[in-house]
This record gives sequence, C-alpha cells and structure tokens, in this order.
Amino acid sequence: MLQLYKNDIVTSVAKGQVELRKRELDWYTNNYLTMSTQGAVLAGFAFNQLTTPVPEDIDLWLGKSYLVLSTLALSFELFVVLSTTMCCILGPGLALRGHQGFASLHVAVDTLKSEQNWIFFFFVCGLLVFLISNSMLFVVYYIPFVAYPCATLVGFFILVVVGYVIYIYIKLHVPYLSEVDGKIQALHDAYGNLPDIEEDKPARSPSQRGSAPGGFPRSQTAFAPGALSPQSVGATPASFQHQRTEPIRGLGLSPGMGYHQPFHGQSMHTLPEGALGGGAAGSQDPSASPVSLRRQRQNEERGFFGNAWNKLTGQESDDDDSLDSDSEGGDIDMEMATRQFG
Repeated sequence: MLQLYKNDIVTSVAKGQVELRKRELDWYTNNYLTMSTQGAVLAGFAFNQLTTPVPEDIDLWLGKSYLVLSTLALSFELFVVLSTTMCCILGPGLALRGHQGFASLHVAVDTLKSEQNWIFFFFVCGLLVFLISNSMLFVVYYIPFVAYPCATLVGFFILVVVGYVIYIYIKLHVPYLSEVDGKIQALHDAYGNLPDIEEDKPARSPSQRGSAPGGFPRSQTAFAPGALSPQSVGATPASFQHQRTEPIRGLGLSPGMGYHQPFHGQSMHTLPEGALGGGAAGSQDPSASPVSLRRQRQNEERGFFGNAWNKLTGQESDDDDSLDSDSEGGDIDMEMATRQFG
C-alpha cells in the first residue's frame, strides 16, 4: 500500500513538471506566432514596393539601393515567417508525441528557446531595413522639394523608434545565462528515459498464441474450413475414409456419428475392425442405398458437435424425412457421393 502512495507522489510531481514545461512551450509558441504575423505584414509591404515600377529618371545607385533594401526586407521577413511556422508546428508535435517522453518535451522547449533569439534578430533586421527603404521611398518617387523633408522626418522617427525599442529591450530582457526554466534535472535523471508502455512489445508467435495452421485457434480447428479434408491432414482419400475417432456413447449417439480432430503432428485414434457395425472401420458398403450414403456424408460434414445438437433438439428426424423425400424423388447425385467417398 505504501508503494501505491509513493508512486502517486512521483506521478503528481511528474505531472506538475509537464504542466510547468507546457507553460514554457505555450509562451515560446505565442512569441513565434506574433513574429510570424508581423513578419508576414512587413513582407507584404516589401513585396508591394518591389512590384511598383521605379521612375527611369532617378539616379541609378539610388534606385538600386532602394530595390536592394526592399529585397532584403522581404527576404528577412520571409525567413522569419518560415522559421516560426516550422517551430510552431514541429515543436509542440515533438513535445506531445515524442517517443522519449520527458526527454522529447525538454528537447522541444530547449530548441524553441535557443532558436527564438536568432529568429528575433532576423525580424529586427528586416524591420530596420524596411524602415530605411521607406525613408528612401520619398526620394525615389517624389520631387526633391517634397522628398527631402519627408525623408528627414521619417528618418528621425526611425531613430526614435529604434532607441525606444533598445530601451525596452534592456529593461525587460533576461540574459540567456541567467534564465530560469521549468526543467527539474533530478526528476529528469530519474524518470526522463522511461519508455512508452506500448513500445518494444515482442510479437507472439502462432505457437504462443495457441493457434493452429490456417490462423484458427486450436480449440476451434475442428470447425475450420478444410480442417477435415484429406489434404489438410496429409492422408489419401482412400485412407481418410478409415480415420474415425472413438464415438461418445454417453449421449446416446450412433456409432456412425464420430467426430473428427485434425492431426497437428499427432496420430489419430482409429476404431478397431468392426466397431462401426461390421466390416472395416469406416468402410463403405457397395450395396448401400443413396439415402445412407447421403446421411453418412452429412454426419461427416457436421462432426460430433453438429450431430449432438441435432440429437438434443430433435432435428435429426427432420433430416431423415428430407433424406427420404430426396430418395423418393431420385435427386441423389451418385457421382458426387462416389467422388466424396471413393
């Protein structure tokens, strides 16, 4: 009983560890989603600048600088969008479905943590390049009387924005080496490499499953298709007619209602001579009537359990009546009976 309580305590601590790391995972994922959204907006603006024709009468180097800056802004922001999308898809997927348990969760969170700084760096670079290209936009498309004052005003606001961003970053940024994460190293060392309960299960062989040839359980092989055929037991059609099991007399069955069991590598108990009421066991009387031949054929197809059920439910008399009617109508196929028992 104490083991149950101890295991419950360990399980509670492990679940708390997972919840703590999940908060980190959600925080990093939200950061990536924010950068992805803003990067897509900036990439759209940069693409619009590239698709707008540049006037032909401007200075060549001015036009080239404007287009290069717009291309860099588009490239940086597309890199941000692609990287954040991959991290948002693969990171939570590894944490949720990783085959290493705690280790997969820790790898997912640590990877999102390490890649966030690089992706944020490219996002800021794309933003700065986009602002610089926008300040040059006035010089490229407008006359100098309007372009230079507007470019100067935009440049001033760019400096103000950059300075304020740096101020906020310094105030709120946590240094990488002094960051605190939700990973409990002692718990990870003890239970971080636990395998999945469904992992590395050995496949049981047919002998371990207790199945017989053909995929049927051994207890049901007597009812398997082809289990009573001569080919399934390795006997010739002639010798197969003599293979009969000892009849069960406790249920009041006639000697001809024997049941069959497949060989499965074991010899079959056969009846002694004359056990079936004269002649060799299982031998066919040449002078037997078609009705007796068909009744014997049905007994062999039913097996012991089918005949026992008919005996108990009284369906045997109905079968006899049907056999008599068939014999009177002359519908017995003698050729089929000869093939079956010959």
